[in-house]
Amino acid sequence: MLKLFVRKSIVFIILVLSFAIGKAAQTIDTTKSKPKDSVKVIARLPIVRKLRFDNPYAAPTLFVKDSVNDELYRSLPYFKTTEYPAYLGVIGQAAFSLAYFDNKQLTDNPFLSPFALNFFSSDDKEYYNTRRPYSILKFNGGANVLENFDALLTQNVNKEWNVGFDMHFYGSKGAYNYQKASTHQAKAFTTYFGPRYSIVAQYSANRLFTQENGGIENVQLLRNSQYSPATLDADLTAANSKTRFTQFYVKQEFNLSGRYHKPDSMKVELQEFPICIGHELKADHSFRSFTQTPSYLDKNIYPNKGLDTTKTSDSSLSKVITNFVYLKVSANRNRANSQTIIGGVGVESENYIFSDHLMWNKPNLYNNSFVQGSLWNYAKSHQGFDANTRFYLTGRKQANLLAQARIYLDFHSLDSLRIEAKVEGTVSSPSYFYTSYCSNHFTWNNDNLSKQETVTGTLQLYSLYDKYHLKASATLMNNYVYVDQNLKVDQTNKGIIITAIDGGKKTNWGILYLSTNAVVQSSNTIVQIPLFATTNTIAIKAKLFKKALSMKTGFDVYYWTKYYAPAYMPELGVFYKQFNVKSGDYPFVDAFVQFDFKRMQVFFKYSHASYYVTNSTNFFSVAHYPLDKPSFAYGLSWYFYN
Repeated sequence: MLKLFVRKSIVFIILVLSFAIGKAAQTIDTTKSKPKDSVKVIARLPIVRKLRFDNPYAAPTLFVKDSVNDELYRSLPYFKTTEYPAYLGVIGQAAFSLAYFDNKQLTDNPFLSPFALNFFSSDDKEYYNTRRPYSILKFNGGANVLENFDALLTQNVNKEWNVGFDMHFYGSKGAYNYQKASTHQAKAFTTYFGPRYSIVAQYSANRLFTQENGGIENVQLLRNSQYSPATLDADLTAANSKTRFTQFYVKQEFNLSGRYHKPDSMKVELQEFPICIGHELKADHSFRSFTQTPSYLDKNIYPNKGLDTTKTSDSSLSKVITNFVYLKVSANRNRANSQTIIGGVGVESENYIFSDHLMWNKPNLYNNSFVQGSLWNYAKSHQGFDANTRFYLTGRKQANLLAQARIYLDFHSLDSLRIEAKVEGTVSSPSYFYTSYCSNHFTWNNDNLSKQETVTGTLQLYSLYDKYHLKASATLMNNYVYVDQNLKVDQTNKGIIITAIDGGKKTNWGILYLSTNAVVQSSNTIVQIPLFATTNTIAIKAKLFKKALSMKTGFDVYYWTKYYAPAYMPELGVFYKQFNVKSGDYPFVDAFVQFDFKRMQVFFKYSHASYYVTNSTNFFSVAHYPLDKPSFAYGLSWYFYN
């Protein structure tokens, strides 16, 4: 009760502060008192713009942010990363994308991979430039004690300096036994682009607590009227896991030249320093623990007997600190073109620890040194080229290589169309936890694993304002490392080729609104992915009450073809291969209505309405983890920026 009171008190305080900031925003304008921009009419400057980083070491581009979320009813946090999420059934729990190329890695720790779709990290470059304080508050609720609260606050101190804070609280007790999950995420960020110095910094913290039920044993009873979801047997009844991931990131540059440009907040592109020295620091800290007290209801889901038959208490910890120092030289030719080259050296320090009930493993320390270089040519005629490479000289990652090159062409007359081609190659050592690990039920030493080799090519056409996209991707992998159906780390000695075509389009035809996303992909038996997956929205939009209120109502449809979906091992916290049961060929349909009134939005949704028109029990995206039966949800969003 005390934790619930504290959590709700924090939410109430944030609501009050956000309301106060919104009121203050009506009288504060960070550019009004300094009318020194190239365009004198300050009213032409958008209130909110986002920073887009085409290259992590290049000056960002400013573009207008659309503050109206016309898809508020799509409340799953996974949708910020992929259109095709697959998860255990409760938001915040382990997840992956059905579209292979949407999946990413947070760190070298494989036990964090299932949370890469929704955890905050430095890869989420959500930075802003605002004329006035800007804040967003969101709350979603629903069945099974579903709670989802988001808050974003950001403000420019002056034209060069922005600060902000973002937080997400979400969780649910779940529809099935022993499925409760709770996620807390927070992120503080700042950017400053001055004439002599610039900095991009972010600190993010993610914490997840979840009950681990190991899946539902008798999924064939899901439609049996004599059994409710809460009465179905779970494989585990007394197991819990905790996952923490924190990251600090800072990139700063010092102008060494005698020339100082004056930042102009009316411009779209910020200027590079003619010559500067830069420093990039990234510190990752990840921790996961799993505890279990066996009871007579627990099923034997493990491939072997535990070292301790009375309890399980496992944990793993990884710390990685990367320092990179570089020199950057940039040439501007009549401000029409910008050519930049950087080069530098860095050190990456790794510390890995794992423990079980019998032992606390000594720290495994590694220091890796590397050289890195980048070059790019960005033209004001909306075309550009960039290339980056990193090569490790010493340490556990010796001879590892990351190289990528990209070329693009923009057509702003065609609704900001960008055509982009990219190729990337990597040679990487397998994760330390794949080579050595010990827990109550799992122990391995795989010193013979070879380096993984990957080459990926991408050709895409997309709108810079997310109105449409079409992408073709292909990758070739050698020495692919994975967890097999026997829950052992394995490595294939055969080449794997994965191809995919992914596209999407949002269309308004009068009152009719259509949003379609689809992916077609292929692979071999080692990497199991559905051949086809799609998400579609069919809705009607209307203006009510003399156009003071906007309404959007319709259906969301989510479908993928049958395939051997991966299973999940709670003790390890990883997805692994299984070839016993297929999932897919089941339509998920949600009915929704959303109302927009000025800066406030409200939605009501009935999820999984298709349950009543089908007889299948195949409504799960991870083996043995069924998704919720039909349920009601609602949400509210409020913007403060004027």
